[in-house]
Amino acid sequence: MLLLFSLLESTASGLSKDPGPTYGRDYSGGDYNVTLWHTPPSQSAGHYFSAMETCKALCDADPACCSWTYCTPEGGHSDPERCCLKGSVPAEVSYATHWAGLGRGTGTCTPPPPPPSPWMITNSPPCLVTNSWHDIAGALFLDGVYHVFQGCDSFGGVPAGWHHATSTNLVDWVNLGIDVGLSAKKEPYGTSSPCSGFVVEDDEGVPCAGFRECSGNWPGRSNTQVPLELRCASSNNLTGWSDPEYIFWFYFNRNLPYDPVRPWRDSDGKWYATISADACNLTTTPCQKGGAEYLLSSPALRGPRANWQLLGTLFESNYTVLTPFDPTKVVQEEFVTAGYIGNISGDPRGGATRCLTNNGWKMCV
Repeated sequence: MLLLFSLLESTASGLSKDPGPTYGRDYSGGDYNVTLWHTPPSQSAGHYFSAMETCKALCDADPACCSWTYCTPEGGHSDPERCCLKGSVPAEVSYATHWAGLGRGTGTCTPPPPPPSPWMITNSPPCLVTNSWHDIAGALFLDGVYHVFQGCDSFGGVPAGWHHATSTNLVDWVNLGIDVGLSAKKEPYGTSSPCSGFVVEDDEGVPCAGFRECSGNWPGRSNTQVPLELRCASSNNLTGWSDPEYIFWFYFNRNLPYDPVRPWRDSDGKWYATISADACNLTTTPCQKGGAEYLLSSPALRGPRANWQLLGTLFESNYTVLTPFDPTKVVQEEFVTAGYIGNISGDPRGGATRCLTNNGWKMCV
């Protein structure tokens, strides 16, 4: 009855392996330990059941043993008695005078179950269902509250801009929608797309949202003059924002916007910002160098003390995220937005590490 139940269980489970012990079956191949035995006829009861249990016990005691086959003396000289320990679970086949079963191996017997996914969706604003691009435009932790701003196209009559959501645990969110102060306005070159940018606290601790110029209010602006715009919070819960103020402008060779890195105040007390742009951005012709990362600095982020100056280029490159896979995949006319990481808690160098990321690589100093 036990044998019948095992066979029925294996058939019903389709591709599942028969755990055994089952007489008349064999796991073919995968042997790493084969021992010839000479069991006396006095143990022949039940097709040498007691000898089979000894073979099974040897497998169970060996962490490397995934399955086993015991070949009884019933096979004669052409199929001598032996205990076969296997480091895998090979195909199970019929064999009249053999026993077979699975071991307790902890090695590579079966693929380990996939780890639980560390990702889960905790918030999805309605504007994200539109068929266009979206990103995390800016984020800030302020007074025990996480603020996340997501760039959204227009949805349900709401203009495009930054959707604001808050949380105290990064799981449960309150959606505040798109504040009129952070909505996008039609630019002179014809786009009303929401702008990528950052959120940063200024020298007085006032949170300011920054992005490439979106409103088109800069006097005499041309397509190659792209000022860096700030709109600073006028309420403690970041639901009210000031009119745009422009802290510096940047000359861009091509009629493309750029996405600025969040400015930071470094250990020398000065503010720094990096801008990704065409490597030949002061000319009218793209160059073979592709793109460059420009560095600017100022005594203050904004206000009377602000005096942003271009310090020069950090590096030039036409390297893209595809270059490691195909050396011909380089960019000759533009540069993809960089990211900056630095002066963070937990840095083993006491906050002195500075890293820039771009197109699949990072460079740290």
